[in-house]
Amino acid sequence: MLIETNGIVLKTINYSETSVIAKIYTRELGLRSYIVNGVRSSKGRSKSAMLQVLNQLDLVVYERNGKDLQRIKEMKFAEIYTQIPFDITKTSIALFYAELLYKSVKEEAENNTLYDFIANEINQLEFAQKKHIADLPIKFMLQLSEYFGFYPANNYSSTNKRFDLKEGRFVSDLPLKDRILEEDVSALFTLLLEINSSNWHDILKNRKQRQTMLDLLQLYYLWHIEHFSYLRSVKVLETIF
Repeated sequence: MLIETNGIVLKTINYSETSVIAKIYTRELGLRSYIVNGVRSSKGRSKSAMLQVLNQLDLVVYERNGKDLQRIKEMKFAEIYTQIPFDITKTSIALFYAELLYKSVKEEAENNTLYDFIANEINQLEFAQKKHIADLPIKFMLQLSEYFGFYPANNYSSTNKRFDLKEGRFVSDLPLKDRILEEDVSALFTLLLEINSSNWHDILKNRKQRQTMLDLLQLYYLWHIEHFSYLRSVKVLETIF
């Protein structure tokens, strides 16, 4: 069966001498794996360019029930980016987005709300001003958690001063220290939950604070997504911001 859909490229894996397996999050079908032939040959440069991570594509795909690997009949750019591929900072953030999505999106079903959120965030990255760009990875990771159903509860108070990673809320204390954040980190986190993300630059004033929040969110995802692992792309962000 042929299906027309939009797709966002999350990862490509070398499959044979000239082919790759492309992991693509599609609007109509959810996460899918496609064999794409000829990408790594001298004549496959146009295909290779389209399959760069976070590219948005218009696709015509074959959908065969019971098959782990599908094929693409036609593909073309749905959006053409002029900044993300050529700006090292935006490229690094795009790689972070793609790795996070690849490790967290498990759905093999239609989810238009999630798809539209991801597509919109990619477009925002393309046009983002440098003044606020350092906060985008944290913003994306935090907001994405809402679509997975574990957005943190902001119940911080004079008695509930420490964030519980497992429960996703602030608590007074618990004996299980490995899942309870220190008070200073929890206080910084609640500030992000309280204000609009466009004003985060007033709170996250340095590299250490941004790294603390990324580390917090990685721990949070580890508690809530099965088989999630630390993001290698975070190390690249550390060298930039």
